Amino acid sequence: MYWRVRQLSVSELFTRYWVHIALMVSLFFNFVLFVSRPDPNKGLPKEVKANYEQFARLVTTHMLDTSYITYKQSTAFLLSGELNKNVIDWMKKNELLAKGPDEVEQMAKTLYDQRQVSSVRIDNVQVNEPGKNQPVSVDVTGVVAIHSAQDGGPTNPVPFHFLFYMDLRHRPDGTLILTEDNKQIPEIVDFKEIPQGQ
Repeated sequence: MYWRVRQLSVSELFTRYWVHIALMVSLFFNFVLFVSRPDPNKGLPKEVKANYEQFARLVTTHMLDTSYITYKQSTAFLLSGELNKNVIDWMKKNELLAKGPDEVEQMAKTLYDQRQVSSVRIDNVQVNEPGKNQPVSVDVTGVVAIHSAQDGGPTNPVPFHFLFYMDLRHRPDGTLILTEDNKQIPEIVDFKEIPQGQ
């Protein structure tokens, strides 16, 4: 009979139909990847937003740190990767950051002599969705209070509002710089201080 059922072993099936099997496996994995891909309309994933928020808090604390105990360490963090070279140059030019190691030492000595400490309270961090080929902008608001033994008491807290523009750190050849556990490292590529009331 023409429609006779043939008994095929697994090895015979594989040798005859391996292309079909490979195609079905490929289609299955492509379907799974398509269904599980992130929606481009949803914006930044939660983990990335949390990373940017944490980084913005850290940089803000380092920028406003005028405590004699931690000033040198905070300045070192700012200069060694938290800020882009253009931002560092701009801050040095506007005397918002020490221009060299001698100035850092001099400022640290002044802060030590005055026994000055500062406290930063961050009230709100808002990570905004980036535009196409634009860095992520992050709004940070809060207050900073400074106490000095020389002044005899704490100053009134001063409100601040920073707008950071963040991107991922790259090597000169354009490749991303990653941590040891393969996480991307953000850096501040632009920075603005927003006047109060705006």
